[in-house]
Order: sequence, then C-alpha cells, then structure tokens
Amino acid sequence: MLQYTSEMKISEHSRRYLGKVVCLIPLAFRSRLPKKLTQHLWFKGEFSLPIYPDLKVKLSHQGHQGENELFWYGLNGSHEGKSMEIVIDFVRKMDVKYFFDIGANTGTYGVIAKVIKPSLDVYFFEPQSTALQILQENLRLNNFAGKVLDCALSNYDGEATLYLQRNSGLLYSAVINRNLWFNAQDTEKVTVQARRFESMFHTQEFTGISLFKLDVEFHEIEVLEGIGRMLLVDFAERSGWLIEVLTNELAVALEKVFPASNFNYFNIDDRKKSVRQTPHIQVSKNYKYLYFQKN
Repeated sequence: MLQYTSEMKISEHSRRYLGKVVCLIPLAFRSRLPKKLTQHLWFKGEFSLPIYPDLKVKLSHQGHQGENELFWYGLNGSHEGKSMEIVIDFVRKMDVKYFFDIGANTGTYGVIAKVIKPSLDVYFFEPQSTALQILQENLRLNNFAGKVLDCALSNYDGEATLYLQRNSGLLYSAVINRNLWFNAQDTEKVTVQARRFESMFHTQEFTGISLFKLDVEFHEIEVLEGIGRMLLVDFAERSGWLIEVLTNELAVALEKVFPASNFNYFNIDDRKKSVRQTPHIQVSKNYKYLYFQKN
C-alpha cells in the first residue's frame, strides 16, 4: 500500500510557490537528487511529464507520492514506471481502440494512453471522490473528454463499502467490501455504487483491440465475473490485461479465466525495470502481470 506523508511543515502558499520554481528545473537535473530529499519537496500545481522527446502529458500534483515520483524522476523513476512503459508500447504498437482503467485513481494510466493515441476511447472507473477530482483535473489539463464512471466494478449492481484510512485524503490502495489495511479505529467506511461491467455496457459492441488495467486490491475476480459473457464474446480474442497478482490463490483463479492455451503471460518487475515471460501466472511481487492472446 502506498500513501504519501511528509514531516516537513510548509504552508499551502509556499507549496504552490515551490511548484512554480522547481518546474523550471529540467528533468535531467532534478532526477539526480536523492529521494530522501525529494520526498519532502512535493508541491501543489500542474507539471508536464515527458513521454517522448516531442510528447508530454500534463498532470495535477496535489502532494501525493505517485505524482511526486513522476515529477522528480519521470517514468523511469516511478514505482510503476515499467508497467506504464508497457502500456505506452501496447497502445502505440497494437492498434488499441479501447482502454479500460479500472481502479483508475487519479487516471494517470488512462491519461497517458490517451496522449499516446488521441483517438483512443478511454473509460475510467473510480469510486474514491478525492481521486476523481484529480482525475477530472488531469483530463481538463490535457483537453480530453474521457468517460469517467463514479463507481466500483464488481459482480453485482448495488451499494458497496469502500474502506479508507480515516483523514487520509487520497489513497492509492482502497478496498471494496473488506478491510485489509487498517485498524478499526483508523478506518473510515464510505458507501459507493457497485456496478457490473456487463450491466453498464451490454448494449454496446466493442470491436477492435481492448486493453484493461485492473488495480482493485483483491477484487479482481469479482470484476471479471461482472464482465460476464462479454469476456468471452467481446474480449476473448482481442484484448490485453494488466493486473496485480498479490496471492497464489488469485494467480490460480486468474489462470482459469486466462488459460495458458490462449494467453501469453509476462511478469513485470517495476523495481528491476524488467519483464519476463512465464509459463503460468505467478504472484507479481513488484507489481503487475500482463496477459494477451497468443493470436
């Protein structure tokens, strides 16, 4: 679980002024600074993240760890840098038509994908209100009209409980219908809408290649169950899936959904910045797995 905190006491005005100053420093220079220092030098404002030498994405920085890493160290220095690089290559090379950012948080993956391919249809699914505000700002900064859905995908339609850390603001790990991270006294429970993917899109036909990114903290199987028959009809032969695999039980369950006879498996190590093909789905300690059809 990732949550950004800082021990330095700097006023709101100073944070915004800091942002205007440090944004003038080229990435090649600021990326040389140690993380022991830069983890305290967060700011509030917007910044441009280089994707290629001639292509950038604008992101809103509100003092959280993910954006702070991207600002100071770029994609290569982010804790999910390799996963983001793979999404960029997949979208650019595979003629992807749809990108489903499930558990989108502030929408970084989906917004970057849209910058790479402006014609891409991007769907953002996120129930956390603080994250949604930043996601909408990221879309505004890049003049994008993304499809933002204020809900948690699951295997039923109704209400769900989102477990958050009390007074935490934005969390990168929020859990649906079970409390995995926090003590009872530190936990805040928020009621959100749960939706089945198939219920929302059963009248829509998705033709072309789709890329799914699931970051839903142990709720992956429920999300896949909610996609229902569309998983076999619309996405069976033309989709890629980027999913965290945190337990052996989940790995076994996912391999039943994505059988080795039909899919290639790639274990992504964001810490070592490496990718390796595996014969079976395994726990992805750092942090994600990519599956896509062999054809």
